[in-house]
Amino acid sequence: MATNFWELLQQHQGDLTKSGRTVADYLVQHAAEAQYLSISSLARECKVAEATVFRFCRALGFEGYHEMRIALAQWDEDGFYDMVEQHLAALREQYRDYVRADVFGQNPYFRYFRKFKKTYPVMMQFESVLLKGREFPRWNAVTAVPFLAELETHVLCGTHDVDCLMGPVELYQAEAREPFAGLRGDEVHTYPGDVTGRDAGGIIFSMIAGADERTCAREESRHVFYPVFGVPGQAPDALRSAQTRMAEYAALLAKDAQIACEWI
Repeated sequence: MATNFWELLQQHQGDLTKSGRTVADYLVQHAAEAQYLSISSLARECKVAEATVFRFCRALGFEGYHEMRIALAQWDEDGFYDMVEQHLAALREQYRDYVRADVFGQNPYFRYFRKFKKTYPVMMQFESVLLKGREFPRWNAVTAVPFLAELETHVLCGTHDVDCLMGPVELYQAEAREPFAGLRGDEVHTYPGDVTGRDAGGIIFSMIAGADERTCAREESRHVFYPVFGVPGQAPDALRSAQTRMAEYAALLAKDAQIACEWI
């Protein structure tokens, strides 16, 4: 099946309903913005039901909205994951004589998490993927970008959907255990002394507890920010390296992406 959105639209014009043509007309006129819209947002802009958008996607031969939007945005997931496999092979070669104490013993994040009696999650995913044969997560390329950067730099990163934020994000040091809905929907809490972020809707991350459920990036997310967390003793160049790598990976994945790096 052809994956060029415009070729498919031309081929299937005759298969579209009146409402489907309304969706098509909107995409023709607003393609640059539409690739970042959720299915509900696109339906709202077109003044049609979400089911109409879904049927439009199916009429063009896509399994669903996610596949249609990837084609619209001209994402190169195949090229991105080919790059991932090349980088993983290089990492396995680099760390074939891996000793945890040598690699993470003096890692400032390892020490930071140990202060809270926690295991550094990047170390665990590093060992799981590179040493124990766990498959690199492919269900969401948006979150695969920081995952690969973490494996390569050992720097803690995150992923949040900007469209789910409620106003600006405030960074602060938690003074008490503040509960919030964690990534999987279960209740987690901040830790006194830990770096924490919140918006008008509440806490969106804690370095120790991780991301929240409301703003975490999902498969359909297209307007995201990748926080890179620093800790005492971490060299600034390592943080910049993680930023640069993620910008390069995102540009490979979505060639028309608008990318900006900020230093706070």
